[in-house]
Amino acid sequence: MFGRIHASNASRLSAACVVAQNAAEDFEANPQGVQNGAFDVNDADGASFHVSRTVESEATAAGTMYTVHIAVSDDTGEVYSLEAQRYMEGGAR
Repeated sequence: MFGRIHASNASRLSAACVVAQNAAEDFEANPQGVQNGAFDVNDADGASFHVSRTVESEATAAGTMYTVHIAVSDDTGEVYSLEAQRYMEGGAR
């Protein structure tokens, strides 16, 4: 039984990582278009996750640094989180 619990936790963590990475790729492709908020998503195996995003921007003389914090949770709580950044030259668009 102990091995099954670890396998289940590893599978849940792996799936949550993929969900977070997909959300980070969306941010990287268009940081100005990503909004603060939350949404639900199912992975390829049907597991349900809740994704929350917090986006910040910091203007500089030459452009804008965008930062997003992504947290992925399920019914047991937060499973995985990450932070990503993207610099865009020329300021906010």
